[in-house]
Amino acid sequence: ATLLAKWERFNDDQKRLMLETVDADAHRVTRLITELLDISRIDAGRMELRRQPVDIAGAAARHVQAHIAAGRSCDRFLITVRRPLPALWADPD
Repeated sequence: ATLLAKWERFNDDQKRLMLETVDADAHRVTRLITELLDISRIDAGRMELRRQPVDIAGAAARHVQAHIAAGRSCDRFLITVRRPLPALWADPD
């Protein structure tokens, strides 16, 4: 409520940073809840894997982007992929 009351005082860059932070935090909370639900399913013996071909390079790139969105510096990451890579059979989630 306090942030909304002062919203007009912020410049566009500040607003963008705040919204990106809220978005990254929402994704983090969603991932945490999903992981907790997965643990519950594993404990109950009800975890179902959906195996399918997964692009390894794409999965690595998405993982790095998630870390960058969470506030880590992009300078911390370097991915070099020598193509072609075989598809990995895994559950993409």
